[in-house]
Amino acid sequence: MAEAAAPVVTAAPVGRPSDARLLWGQFRHQNLLLRRTPISAFFSLVFPLFFLVMLLALLGNETVDSRNGIRLAQLITPGVVVFGVLSSTYTNLAITVPITRDEGILKRILATPLPRWIYVAGRIGSATWFAIVGTVIMVTVAVLFFDVQLVARLVPAMLVTLVVGAVCMCALGLAVGSLAPSGDSAPALANATFLPVAFVSGLFFPVDDAPQWVQTLGDIFPVKHFAEALQAGFDANIKGPGFQWADLAVIVLWGLLGAIVAVRRFSWEPKAPRSPGSRGGGRRRAREVAIEPNVD
Repeated sequence: MAEAAAPVVTAAPVGRPSDARLLWGQFRHQNLLLRRTPISAFFSLVFPLFFLVMLLALLGNETVDSRNGIRLAQLITPGVVVFGVLSSTYTNLAITVPITRDEGILKRILATPLPRWIYVAGRIGSATWFAIVGTVIMVTVAVLFFDVQLVARLVPAMLVTLVVGAVCMCALGLAVGSLAPSGDSAPALANATFLPVAFVSGLFFPVDDAPQWVQTLGDIFPVKHFAEALQAGFDANIKGPGFQWADLAVIVLWGLLGAIVAVRRFSWEPKAPRSPGSRGGGRRRAREVAIEPNVD
């Protein structure tokens, strides 16, 4: 009598992690990189708060509306919040993307199984997350120590405005970073496009009495609309839920424009060969190499 053949046991095929798991892993990876870079974490989280405290110390947190107990911090905080968001998103990506491109890090991503869009989405998500964390810290300090008042019914509009504005600035940061000819020129290009727009947008001081051309110029760019939409969330006199749809529409349009430019001009290859003494020569930071993350 013939013996029955032993069953053949085959190993179950190892499936590819889902896009959601890969995206979550890349998000955590980018957060870890930022936390391990103290200077980036400082400008994303600490410097905007320091700027707010120093600005109020110089100007004085005087009462501007005695009937409602509104102090100057109520008017200044939204603008400084937007400044912090721009530092965490626009400036961060506009500077770091060209640097990682010139160091060959983006090129090495192409050799990994990680989909390109997940890497980009992970960077956007991380920058947006740090912008939100920085905002929460700043607003908490403003409420506890500078008598800033929040209205519960306006908080949802503030959060939506914050996320929409942060994602828009990420798209514009990627666009500017894609246009930068080199990593060495990226900081100058980022600051040259950020600081003038911040001033004409009234982030630090009101521009109501400025020349008309300054006000018109500010109306063109999304930063002023971002600041005004967020300012409405701090104004108890605003009726309804506080959504500033016209301002949000301008922000979204600029975000779409930035995304289009970034998609068309984004390069994973260094634009020019690096000289031996250039940034990153022989000292490429291995921890910034984006490999398929551990999603366990």
